Amino acid sequence: MKILAVYGSNYGQTEAVIRRIAQALEALGHEVNVFKGDSVPASVVVEDYGAVVVGASILVGKYQDYIRDFVTRNLPRSKPARRRSSR
Repeated sequence: MKILAVYGSNYGQTEAVIRRIAQALEALGHEVNVFKGDSVPASVVVEDYGAVVVGASILVGKYQDYIRDFVTRNLPRSKPARRRSSR
């Protein structure tokens, strides 16, 4: 399956977690494309992926604005199987 992984990270920890998740998925035979949320190329089309993983840190009670924007822009087009959040 082709999987898109998008992350928001202030100090690098969330990026490390997403990259570790991507490695585990690739070991299972999936193709994973990883992008920081503020650097997702315009050519990326969410509908081209079988799954989307979004990871973000929380700083001062908020996710990064670019992650919220990415999810808001793409949520109507996606059908999440499960959402996990500490909020």
